[in-house]
Amino acid sequence: MEIQMMIKKWYDRIFTNDKVTNKLADVIWCGDKSLVSGLGYANNASNFGFSGRKYNPILTCPTSDKINGELGNLLKYTAIDTINGNGMLKAKQDNETYKYYPIGLITADEYTFAGGRYALYSSLNFLFTGDYYWTMSALLYNISSNSGIFDINSGGTLSWHYSTQNLKLRPMVALIPSVTLTDTPNQDGTKEHPFEIFVPNN
Repeated sequence: MEIQMMIKKWYDRIFTNDKVTNKLADVIWCGDKSLVSGLGYANNASNFGFSGRKYNPILTCPTSDKINGELGNLLKYTAIDTINGNGMLKAKQDNETYKYYPIGLITADEYTFAGGRYALYSSLNFLFTGDYYWTMSALLYNISSNSGIFDINSGGTLSWHYSTQNLKLRPMVALIPSVTLTDTPNQDGTKEHPFEIFVPNN
């Protein structure tokens, strides 16, 4: 919950008007808790999702476990979409309306597709920052040591830490299909010369 609050604050600071927020897509942010081992509840030690497919990533969000059978969209986080996702990325405002937060963190699967590798130095992939930062992919839970979550470490390696560790966050958003990015010598996608977002008028 603390991570969710922090990325919401980031969103509120960056996305301040409709002209910007209308460029964001309401996609599924996958909180994969499919079970590799264990029961997944109470004091039962459990291993989740990506821990069983470290070298075979997927781009779909698993929906089943051994607790209640099919979980449907419960772990597919969306802002507005309640058909393909859970519609939980929102906050009630003082005027009783909702503010929507189409935002999440990268998954371990997505980082692997981007060129990262589990337990291997991966500084050449485009998501390398030189910092430790969390993914939103759970690894394990046990009562003695709390939760383990996959992260990207300072060498670009996909690794993991217990949730009690103080790692950075790198929020992610998705753009609507009509958005294009500039591609000029002065805007080459680097930190110093980032791409600019362009949305056609039609």
